[in-house]
Amino acid sequence: MEENVKSGIAVKLRALRAKNGMTQSDVASALGISQQTYSKYEKQDVNIDSATIVKICEYYGISSDYLLGIKDNSDIDIIVNKVLSKINDEKVKGE
Repeated sequence: MEENVKSGIAVKLRALRAKNGMTQSDVASALGISQQTYSKYEKQDVNIDSATIVKICEYYGISSDYLLGIKDNSDIDIIVNKVLSKINDEKVKGE
């Protein structure tokens, strides 16, 4: 999976989870995967298989086009931008 697509998915996963006030464990349980695996998706450590992408989209009621960065969703993109800002702030503090 191309790195910028992978990065975009990871950020969207964090934003969707935050928007819904859920923990990684909550989402992982709903998807039928371990919390550790879900955490790796959010950290871009592993690629997400197509079956899991479908489950994520069904769970959040979003399109795969949005998750993969083909289409925008302004409501969620506002949260994505906040998450990106927080990630960037954390990187700056860690340097």
